[in-house]
Amino acid sequence: MEVKVLFFGQAADKVQKNETVASGIKSSEELNVFLKNLYPSLQDFQYRLAVNHVIITEDIKLKDGDVIALLPPFSGG
Repeated sequence: MEVKVLFFGQAADKVQKNETVASGIKSSEELNVFLKNLYPSLQDFQYRLAVNHVIITEDIKLKDGDVIALLPPFSGG
């Protein structure tokens, strides 16, 4: 199983790339752990995850082909 991870804004700056692929990840929490181990610069960085264009607030199961966006803090006005 593979999921595509997209990085935006400060998140992209921290990992020095715009996207990556993660294999064998079954949940959003597992993905968080994986990303923080792969990119130590994310350890103390606050971000939100969006799965297939929907911002999530709890751990969810991921499916093959899901697209996950790592969103930095943002504000509107």
